[in-house]
Amino acid sequence: MENYSKGENVELELALKVPGCLEQTSHVKVNPSAKIRDTISIALDKLKTETQLLFVGSGPAAGKAVSCAEITKKRMKNLHQITHLCYRIVQEYWDPKSDGLDRLCVTREIPTVAILLSKEPLDSSIPGYQAPGSAGDEFWKNDSQAKRRRNLNSTKDQKNRHQGKQGGASSYPRENPRNHRRNDKGDKQTGKTAQGEQNKKTHES
Repeated sequence: MENYSKGENVELELALKVPGCLEQTSHVKVNPSAKIRDTISIALDKLKTETQLLFVGSGPAAGKAVSCAEITKKRMKNLHQITHLCYRIVQEYWDPKSDGLDRLCVTREIPTVAILLSKEPLDSSIPGYQAPGSAGDEFWKNDSQAKRRRNLNSTKDQKNRHQGKQGGASSYPRENPRNHRRNDKGDKQTGKTAQGEQNKKTHES
């Protein structure tokens, strides 16, 4: 591609055909740089007055769209869900640097996820359907229970450490057993020296 330079990008219109989605349903497009907190606040405001909401995320934002949908279901109970997978088409054009070369067009298919949330029941026979209280809610329930256990264990560890510091602390320095051995040897040598001097004085007298 050294003989070509990058040209324009043309994104084809994404025709989302999510089963059960109404024409007037609002779309919330999730960008890779968007904050999840801001996106969820927008979604919750729309669901206060609307019946359905559609999250759309492409490429790196697909995982973030799933997270937004799961958190929204946690904040607002009894939401039915349909997950739809498709591709977003982007055409990249490359312009030739020298004469005699044709313009190139590279078509990219970017994976896209569309998640429909609805207050009203949806067709359960549609692929990708999730009823309220299904796998997503169980995930958040187990996750919250695991967090409580971790917090409880950390609190117990802190109490045990605090009690250990109070009960095990001492103002007296710890004695080294090696010092006892050295002192014993020194005392024995001192005793031998004193006894030798006493015997010497007795012999002289």
